[in-house]
Amino acid sequence: MKKKLLLLACLCIGAMAVHTQAASTFNEQFNIPKAGSAPVIDGVFDDSEWNNALCRVLSKDSTSPLVGEEKDFPATHLYWMWDENGLYYFADVPDVTAPATVHTAGNGSYNSGDGVQMGIYPDVTQSGNDNNVLYFYSMAVASDGSAVIGEHFIHGTGSAGKDVEGAVIACTQNGTNYTLEAFIPARCWTGSNPPLVFEAGTTFAMTNVLMEQDGGSQSLFIDSSWFDGTSANKYTLTNDPAGKKSDVEFAEMLPAGIGEQFLSAGSEREDMTSYSGNIVGLDDSTAGFIMQEDGVVRYDFAVKENGKYMFVIPYTAPAGDNCAINIAVDNRDAAVYVELAEADGVRYALIPWELTAGKHSFYIMAPHGYDGETVKSGFVYGWDLYLAEADGNPGQAAVLFVGDANGDALLNLRDAILLSRYFAGYGVTVQEECADLDGSGILTRRDAMILKRYLTGWEGYTVPYTK
Repeated sequence: MKKKLLLLACLCIGAMAVHTQAASTFNEQFNIPKAGSAPVIDGVFDDSEWNNALCRVLSKDSTSPLVGEEKDFPATHLYWMWDENGLYYFADVPDVTAPATVHTAGNGSYNSGDGVQMGIYPDVTQSGNDNNVLYFYSMAVASDGSAVIGEHFIHGTGSAGKDVEGAVIACTQNGTNYTLEAFIPARCWTGSNPPLVFEAGTTFAMTNVLMEQDGGSQSLFIDSSWFDGTSANKYTLTNDPAGKKSDVEFAEMLPAGIGEQFLSAGSEREDMTSYSGNIVGLDDSTAGFIMQEDGVVRYDFAVKENGKYMFVIPYTAPAGDNCAINIAVDNRDAAVYVELAEADGVRYALIPWELTAGKHSFYIMAPHGYDGETVKSGFVYGWDLYLAEADGNPGQAAVLFVGDANGDALLNLRDAILLSRYFAGYGVTVQEECADLDGSGILTRRDAMILKRYLTGWEGYTVPYTK
């Protein structure tokens, strides 16, 4: 208990800045490159996912002891990338001793035992922890083997930390060695004054901390100033590429054979602020929408077989708009950032994706940070998202859609007739995963009624049915 209280006392020194000696550095400049695609947050270090990421090494030669004695310890490697969605972080910690303190997941205060910490000032002229100026994140492996992340001064109350809502974190363990991989979304950085903005050119002050507990003996090793943004090392977000290279390709025309094979968003819009709009170069019959900041459109579909597929997204991106989208399958928090090539008229982004058999949701999201009253014209899309096999083949035998009762990858009256015969006892077979239009989990005559009314143009009937 005495050691834990000592740590809390160090954390809560408030505005008292500490300039350590020994190997810590001050006001060094580092650049954090931009992720081409988001890493999978699974605690496993993938060289291709973290290619060219900023790497910092914490060792006896690069840190100073804030708590405990100076000593040798195996080098810890820390990695960073960013994109408009937030900050990506990886810690590889080759620990050699077991801690006496192992936290219970959910308590928010993980500032003792073994783990890593980041103290970040969005305003590099600030020090202390008053007036919401300092983020102090603590990450560790909990007693149940899960990874945890808490924060003390923006999300928490100072002496008491709080789990960071929306953050994603994972870990691995090998004896006393452990890894921590985290994604802290942009929305988790808005509570400070000023907020931390995820765009190229943003600079913040940061001090990294290694928490090392040998039995009951606690140490803290820091690589820069403690609670002082004016002298702590500075980190700048840049457009230098990192992570996996994007597999996105672009085409001037819709690939042959998939014109009838599309997923229609219909009214399936989440968190959407939108206006009616037309795709540049097409007539009014192709009205789409203008996606604004944080807008999300969801497409529901299913595939019969595991395999690599290709999403085809029509868009426009006039010169100078610097247009981009985020895309995700099933998990919105695991989005991939895609920059769109310039296109004065309609162009198509071809995005390969590995899919497992079964139902999925595909999300198109406007990146966070596109502010202002004027909507960028490049965020104009048609309602139709096309899906094909990875080689461009329509793949109609493999693709299923909600309402596609006969599995031919088309949505028409044949599906409604098949459903009617199914419920009339004709002994016909239907694609059950596609015929449940109201999402009740069971097939009923109501599903057949919804499909028939949708196909014959009844107002208020959508696929999937959302009322």
